[in-house]
Amino acid sequence: MKRLFIFLFILATVTSLSAKVKLPALIGDHMVLQRDTTVNLWGATDPGRTLRIRASWTRERFRTTADTAGCWSLRIPTPGAGGPYRISIDDGDQTIIDSVMIGEVWICSGQSNMALTMHGERDEYTEHSLQALFESTRYPAIRLFKMGNVSASEPKDDCPGSWQTPSWERISNFSAIAYHFGRSLTEALEIPIGLISANWGASSIEAWMPRESLQRLEQETDIHFPTRAGMMKQKIPAALYNGMIHPLQSFTARGFIWYQGEGNRANYKVYDRLMAEMVRAWRQGWENPEMPFYYVELAPFRYDDPQGIDRPLLVEAQHRALRSIPRSGIVGTLDLGDSSNIHPPYKREIGQRLALLALTSDYGIQGIEARGPIFQTVQFQQDGSVVVTFGGAPFGLRAKGTLTGFELCGADSVFHPADARIIRGKSAVRLSSEQVPHPIAARYGFRNWCRGNLYNTSGIPVAPFRTDRPTSQPAVQPTPARPVWDNPQRGEWAEFEEVEIPSSIDGTRQRAFFRKATGPRRQPLIVSLHTWSGDYTQRDPLAAEAAARNWNYIHPDFRGPNNRPEACGSPQVLADLEDAVRYGVENGNTDPDEVHIIGVSGGGYATLLAYMTMRYPVKSFSAWAPISDLRAWYEESLGRRQHYAKDILQSMPSENGPDTTELRRRSPLQIPFPKDLRQNARLYIYEGVHDGYKGSVPITHAIDIYNRLARAMGAPDSCLVSDREALRLVAARQNPKRDRRQRLYGREIHLKRHYAGISLTLFEGGHEQLPQALSLLPVSVPESKAVRHIWILGDSNGEKQNGWVDQLKSLLPQADICNNSRSGRTIGFDNNGDPELNALHTLRQDLDAAGRHFRKSGCDAIVVCLGTNDTKAVFADRQHEVADNFTRLLETINHSAWVRRFRPRCIFVTPPPMNDTQAGPKYTGGNERLGQLIPELSAIARKYGWEVIDIYHPFQTFFKEYAPDGVHMEADGQRIVAQKIFDPLTKEALEEAGS
Repeated sequence: MKRLFIFLFILATVTSLSAKVKLPALIGDHMVLQRDTTVNLWGATDPGRTLRIRASWTRERFRTTADTAGCWSLRIPTPGAGGPYRISIDDGDQTIIDSVMIGEVWICSGQSNMALTMHGERDEYTEHSLQALFESTRYPAIRLFKMGNVSASEPKDDCPGSWQTPSWERISNFSAIAYHFGRSLTEALEIPIGLISANWGASSIEAWMPRESLQRLEQETDIHFPTRAGMMKQKIPAALYNGMIHPLQSFTARGFIWYQGEGNRANYKVYDRLMAEMVRAWRQGWENPEMPFYYVELAPFRYDDPQGIDRPLLVEAQHRALRSIPRSGIVGTLDLGDSSNIHPPYKREIGQRLALLALTSDYGIQGIEARGPIFQTVQFQQDGSVVVTFGGAPFGLRAKGTLTGFELCGADSVFHPADARIIRGKSAVRLSSEQVPHPIAARYGFRNWCRGNLYNTSGIPVAPFRTDRPTSQPAVQPTPARPVWDNPQRGEWAEFEEVEIPSSIDGTRQRAFFRKATGPRRQPLIVSLHTWSGDYTQRDPLAAEAAARNWNYIHPDFRGPNNRPEACGSPQVLADLEDAVRYGVENGNTDPDEVHIIGVSGGGYATLLAYMTMRYPVKSFSAWAPISDLRAWYEESLGRRQHYAKDILQSMPSENGPDTTELRRRSPLQIPFPKDLRQNARLYIYEGVHDGYKGSVPITHAIDIYNRLARAMGAPDSCLVSDREALRLVAARQNPKRDRRQRLYGREIHLKRHYAGISLTLFEGGHEQLPQALSLLPVSVPESKAVRHIWILGDSNGEKQNGWVDQLKSLLPQADICNNSRSGRTIGFDNNGDPELNALHTLRQDLDAAGRHFRKSGCDAIVVCLGTNDTKAVFADRQHEVADNFTRLLETINHSAWVRRFRPRCIFVTPPPMNDTQAGPKYTGGNERLGQLIPELSAIARKYGWEVIDIYHPFQTFFKEYAPDGVHMEADGQRIVAQKIFDPLTKEALEEAGS
């Protein structure tokens, strides 16, 4: 692929292989030169060689001489629009440039919304593209230059790409906004249009700025633009300017269109300064301070908080920039957003609105308003209504449907939707709200997701606005909520022991909550790590499930929240993690080969630290939404205005921000990889593909650490995440080549990579750990031959494929299990009017069949799990009968001849809980009835000498995660049930072996 790219690049930059002259990519066949000015031609030949240039639009002859490096340049005048023309360049060998048009040249730049092509991408489309392609033959004078992506540390003089005529294929693969912009210009002006597309998805504005501009801002403000290891290429400061803007600056152009902002949404406060400096630098580079610059509002989108206001705050900064950027204009998009797609499909409208700005500002077109109405004044009336007036609407306002998007707030600073009506004869709107009788502020379009429908008579939308300011109304500022996975709220630890563990490094006593597994079998140890802001008391959703599985469990403190030097990846933390593992192994009923460390968010960060440093041979590490690079996360948190930046600064203080040496020392991405220690360990990295948008940790943290470790293990490129894949995942938050059949507990998997015990899974989700995380651990369960003959009486959970009976068979592969389970079975009711579903009705014949089955072998155990269907809504008024039915059931089993003969162990497994909401009307109130019934059924079972395994109460907290229909658990949930049954069935054999 790389060789092909180099070949194409050479082909594009060398016009004639027989000529000595070499031309840059921008100078070639089919190019458009800016009309009515002087333009640059440049290239290279032998040093000191004289070049003679002729242009077919003029009789004038031009001559220049190459300098000592072989470089040459020449400015030649251009006529009015026209063509095609020919240019001859002769340095002893003649080079001909054909099909040259003279017209208007525009630079089209930005990130993914500008990059989105006419044919769209997977799950992303552009409206009106097919019509535009059918009509494209009308516009042969549009010429397209699509630049390849180049990130460079130093300014480049050339770039990949070539001028193309507008075939269907080329148009389809070109920026949709740029094409519609150019098409609108050529329709109006009837002249050739040259479009240079230079954009890169997920790019930041600072990447498009020269280093000198960034240094100027750093000197004048407290803004900093550090470059860090592993940074995405399109976010490295100055890198895209060097690789994609600097090569264009010798090519004369009329102006720029720009669509970017998503990559800087977090640092909206300084965006206007950044953009103003970028435009100043670009104009300076083109040596033309009058070049127009037109750009696009960030379109509405849901993000992680549809009601949030960080998008409109960025839009507000975009509008502020108008005041500091002469000859600029902004296109409104409040009516063009898409709640489900950050790349809305309405590119034609945006291209047309950009063209309208250019036509009215630069080409003398009059008679239409190209700029949207803007907020002018607000008046609060005595009757509680509010009148808002607008400029930029000389002929009034119009709405498409009922006006939406307006809000009012009172003294409580809580905004509520407002009724809005246009005041005829004025460019004004009257607002009112029953919820706000005494309004003090108004706003419009000021949510992340909203849709505006107020326009001037030219159809240009009103810009978002607010009448309050952050200083006067602090309640409207976005105060980022603490992510749900970093809530330090105390958990319920009544069933766990609080312990103290002496530190091996400084003697400090580390606290933890601990549970020791019961029974003779050694069980796994789960080391669950709290999040960034939590401590050992923090609620852990895994704790109850670990207890239900009868696993050892420890929830250590490891110096608590990460906001002081002794926390946050310090040597003390690393020692505490090791100490906690050894405590759990030595004091639990622990299989020392089954230690599993797991954490999410800050706990995922600690899990990676443990993987990189721990001496104990842990079997698996599961890092969910982990932080791998503290320096990167500091900058990201600083931009997002999240408290984590302050925490990092407090943990690693220095005079100029966090101590960079400590940042490296405490970052898993920078810690030397202990390859020899991890030969037999497994590392699982999981992250929701929307994290960083719907969460606080961008997926680049997961991708970077995976790539680094997999490379260290010798992974080939095919097992790594390529830069192109990473870009797509970050920019579009999806993988168009994903296997849509792959799921992680119902979540679509966008990317999965693995190599040598290290795996990365990016799934549909945000900053989270899936509730079924424990089921993903590689826990080994030893097979047992202790119990060989089992009779089971159950319902659908026992009958279904991969139900608990199938799971039990996998744990006891040598056992003879006679499964008499049937979907819909009750203890003693005719379910659905069918007596065959009544266990009491069929019990004697079922027992007879079992007796024949076990006649020669005998029976070692009976397991009964019934009761769910007895609590259906249809039997709600007969619940008093269930206990009597159950008594008769057990009496009949106990008095069966073969049961008296073989004396099997008799076990009653309680029904699992149910989720009434998911289960549907027929189970309404069923879970409550089960809760009242199970203590009575358990008491009856014990009275008749049966053991009881309660899965109702332990499963309450996590049942819904394993039972999407509210009643039937999926395979991993059924396996927990089987394990609960397996342990007591094999207990005696283990005790005998131990003795």
